[in-house]
Amino acid sequence: PALAKMAKAMHEHGALAGIQLAYSGINGPNLYTKEVPRGPSALPIRTFTNDPVQARAMDREDIRDLRRWHRNAFKRARQAGFDLVCLYGAHGFGIIQHFLSTATNQRSDEYGGSLENRSRLMRELIEEGRDAIGDACGLTLRLSLDEMIGELGFANSEVRDMIEMHAELPDLWDLAHGAWEDCSGPSRFKEEAAQESLV
Repeated sequence: PALAKMAKAMHEHGALAGIQLAYSGINGPNLYTKEVPRGPSALPIRTFTNDPVQARAMDREDIRDLRRWHRNAFKRARQAGFDLVCLYGAHGFGIIQHFLSTATNQRSDEYGGSLENRSRLMRELIEEGRDAIGDACGLTLRLSLDEMIGELGFANSEVRDMIEMHAELPDLWDLAHGAWEDCSGPSRFKEEAAQESLV
């Protein structure tokens, strides 16, 4: 009900209502429940706070659960009246980026290794999200163009290849730059046109 009220209020002001779906993956330590975060591989978490937590590698059941959680969230977003649903996988936070990146995805199954395999979860989430919302909502995907961590992670050229591979999937590619501090640096600390090479 609260989300429906928010969507209605946005519509009353002539705006499209959008909602972002995110699972923080290896960046998701839960200090309240102490539940261990899940990621593509068992690695220390990557947060601003450097919490002493290690993510556990997702098995196939975890991946099925994640896909189901997203399908249900897409349905709730549609029922609440949102016009746009965004899958979040940028700035080093979203599970989609963790699966795409060789720095955080060390799997050897169908979700690891090649770019096609590392983008499999992204494809599944988008296709199942599209089935859940139909044409009632636009589906967007927020990704970082470059992890800015050198050879460890994915680079701009690989993201461009991945976008070509899956160009038709989302209605809109919402592209960001690097990690949060790369994308959101104020102009007084970043050189003019610092992100130009990624465009």
